[in-house]
Amino acid sequence: MLGRYGRFAKRPEPIPSYRGTVEDPAPGKLGICCSGGGIRSAAFNLGALQSLDAGGAVERATYLASVSGGSYIAAAYMMVAKTWSKGAPQRPEDSDDSDPLLLQSCRPFARGSPEEQYLRNRTSYLAPDAATKLYLVYRIVLGVLFNLTFLALPLIAVTLLAGEFFFRPLVPGLVGHCVSLPVRHGGVVVDNCTADIPRGFWVTPLGWLGVSVVLALFDLLGRGNSSRRTQFYETWATRALVVAGLLAVALVGLPMLVDVSHLVAASGRTTGGAPSPIVGGVGGAGGVAVLLAGVASQLLHDINTPAKAYNELNAAQKRFRALTEKVRVLLGYAAAILIGPLLFLAIMVFALSAALWNSPHGLNWWIVALAVSVAALFGVLYARADLTTWSLHPYYKRRLCSAFALKRIKVTDLTEEEKKRVDVTPARSATMATGLAMERDYDTLVPLSQTPPRNGAAWPTLIVCAAANIADPGATPPGRRVTSFTFSAGSVGGPLVGGAPTRDFEAAFEGSRAQRSRLRDLSLPSAVAMSGAAISPSMGKLTRSPLTFLLALANVRLGVWVPNPRWVMTPTDRKPRNYGRARPLRLLWELLGRNRVDDRYLYVTDGGDYENLGLVELLRRGCTQIYCFDASGGESFDALGDAIALARSELQVEISIDPTPLQPATDSDKATGDTITGTFTYGDAAQTRGTLVYARNVLTASSPWDAQAYHSVDTRFPHDPTIDQLFTDQKFEGYRVLGEVAGQNALEKMSVALTVGTG
Repeated sequence: MLGRYGRFAKRPEPIPSYRGTVEDPAPGKLGICCSGGGIRSAAFNLGALQSLDAGGAVERATYLASVSGGSYIAAAYMMVAKTWSKGAPQRPEDSDDSDPLLLQSCRPFARGSPEEQYLRNRTSYLAPDAATKLYLVYRIVLGVLFNLTFLALPLIAVTLLAGEFFFRPLVPGLVGHCVSLPVRHGGVVVDNCTADIPRGFWVTPLGWLGVSVVLALFDLLGRGNSSRRTQFYETWATRALVVAGLLAVALVGLPMLVDVSHLVAASGRTTGGAPSPIVGGVGGAGGVAVLLAGVASQLLHDINTPAKAYNELNAAQKRFRALTEKVRVLLGYAAAILIGPLLFLAIMVFALSAALWNSPHGLNWWIVALAVSVAALFGVLYARADLTTWSLHPYYKRRLCSAFALKRIKVTDLTEEEKKRVDVTPARSATMATGLAMERDYDTLVPLSQTPPRNGAAWPTLIVCAAANIADPGATPPGRRVTSFTFSAGSVGGPLVGGAPTRDFEAAFEGSRAQRSRLRDLSLPSAVAMSGAAISPSMGKLTRSPLTFLLALANVRLGVWVPNPRWVMTPTDRKPRNYGRARPLRLLWELLGRNRVDDRYLYVTDGGDYENLGLVELLRRGCTQIYCFDASGGESFDALGDAIALARSELQVEISIDPTPLQPATDSDKATGDTITGTFTYGDAAQTRGTLVYARNVLTASSPWDAQAYHSVDTRFPHDPTIDQLFTDQKFEGYRVLGEVAGQNALEKMSVALTVGTG
């Protein structure tokens, strides 16, 4: 008997992550990686790639790995570089690509190119004007309300039915005008009934608690227990304890709260009358307000903490900051833990109060009809709603596309539809003879499998680095809760979950019309948006469990549920499975942080949740010459340190580098240099060595004067917080020129290193 229940006692051990490289190290294999960091990183890496491209390094590179903000600009390069056939005499009617002839004289995003100017004009891409800012706030509020509605509907339906068929006959003291305590107003005693909770309501949770205690004692005192028996006792003792808690809330806590709400309602009357459920409604509305305030507070904290440039706004904030850091964190976590459960408890109190509002004889049909209607509405939303669509991901992707999803074509080749989007008056057409940069058609974005690969031409293979969140104990090292998840033209996946050919991944969505619509989540811009999903309920090593429920409830969700590569391919016949959308039930998984390595879908977020440089992915593919551009923010080297530790533990690659020269002196805001050289050694039999040139967005004495002048105006520069995505042209150019100089210095240092034979 126990053996039969053993499978319920413990999940199977997860398959270990693949350790080591996926490609053998090869002399001369060149890789470039661009770190995360939002628009700050995009600007810095634009300058760096411009220098590398002018020096021929981009053309020689095998791989270009990018994370978050680095992916913005790396993918933008690839989308401009995607052209129609060079043999076509003119633009094909169905083409949304660049003109190949225009790119022969001016490389994508070269200095002075049409797309560089296009991007400069849109560096505040996230919310460029007042209308967009208003809509962003409006969308966030609507998302919160939809989340709350979606989650509250089944609770309301169940509570209404429970009130009518369970609480009304068993706890008559809660029905109608009855309250549990007498209330006096002007000498008048309000009618009183005794809302005694039946003994069985107390016994049931206590019984489950007793079962839990007995099972725990069997485990505690059973010296001869087998491993399977111990697992059984541990698991079911815990589950019985959880059931006891839930039953206590439902059978004891809920009716007591309804009784109190009746008492509060009655205290405002001088005569008897029906207690109103308004008290529960007010509690629910208050919970929503607290939720929104909590989210706003967290966002303000994210802005203020890195910048260290904002004063306390009021005396209350000063008093709060006067507390020790541990106390502040404890209070913040306590609020995050309590807001959600209390909010839903208030909703249930409201629904039960409504169900017990009056006391007619016989069945209260309107309560039943209301419950059925609410359940039906939930069913419609569940069947039609798209978990990804109502998150912030589509808005974020759309705004990214408005600045980075570009093509370059001649004015004379514009279609009639494109002419409606662009000012092409004759007076300006002459100045556009060399080409016009414009946004690609949002409905036909570049599929991943059609990203320009390395084919002996001018471009490396792009690797968009994201992260798949994993919560299974033993699947990932403690403190990480994440694994690498990359997108490229050839494959999708990572070392723990496996990989699938990109074309097969896309084929899994080519069944019904609904399935084909999911292909938009597998385009290159979609991968970039996932790579930059910096704020989500689950964020890998940055996950804070008390905030997971709060962020999911508040719809602060940039992550996307992506099919697990383990399930895309059927093991028997190797044919792709067909997938639809991730069901809205997964919102519950986001609330609880439930991310299983063997689930059909993985929750994919910012690449920085795993490793913020992209360096590990180049080492995983055997590169022996690497340019690494780090604009991850701040003055610490935690991103580099994390990459070094991951390279050692996952790939057996030892990196030797000293970034001290890039650290500003204590009495100065300038570093000695912006670029250093290091070495690394693979763990293969040949102990293959490689050269790493690492560049950082820092100010030096030799930095361009305009960048130094901007620093005097904005002392946060060049370490503006990542959450700042609204750049002015001065700020954008400041980062770009620092990247351009760093790229030039990196070319020189790599040349010196190869000359002396270190790489």
